[in-house]
Amino acid sequence: LGALIAASAAAGLATPQRAALAAAGEFTKLPATGAVVERVTAGTGDVGAASASKDRVVFHYVLRRANGYFVYSTTDAYVGDNDADDEPEIATLGEGALLPGIEEALEGERAGAVFRVLVPPSAGYQTYPGLKPQVEGFGPKRQVEAHKPEPLVFEVRLLKVDKGSSS
Repeated sequence: LGALIAASAAAGLATPQRAALAAAGEFTKLPATGAVVERVTAGTGDVGAASASKDRVVFHYVLRRANGYFVYSTTDAYVGDNDADDEPEIATLGEGALLPGIEEALEGERAGAVFRVLVPPSAGYQTYPGLKPQVEGFGPKRQVEAHKPEPLVFEVRLLKVDKGSSS
């Protein structure tokens, strides 16, 4: 996570190290939202199966604070009151239902992709408190409410892309 945080600061490329990081292509700053994406695993679906507007996406995620502190996961309930039920998040791109930082990161991805996205408050819960994904349970909801003015890290595993579907 430290590298992801450092990469978000690399947007201005103020130092040679930041310039080298950006040139290596390990991190991508998304133009519309300013979110920073770290690719972990490329998707394995067909090139034509890359997600786009009006496609339904199915994904699991882990939400962490920028310091790495665990907040919520759709797949793991190892932290008290997480209420994870192993149910993935489902949304249709382009409908405005997802946090803009997450939606922009999902666009163009194929099933099987795994990535981390550092979502700034302007593209996250600070500005869009009612959008998906919404955490479950008292503790995680309290964490999101208390830390929504900070960047949050979503670790996303894209399970499926349904072309031209609706949720």
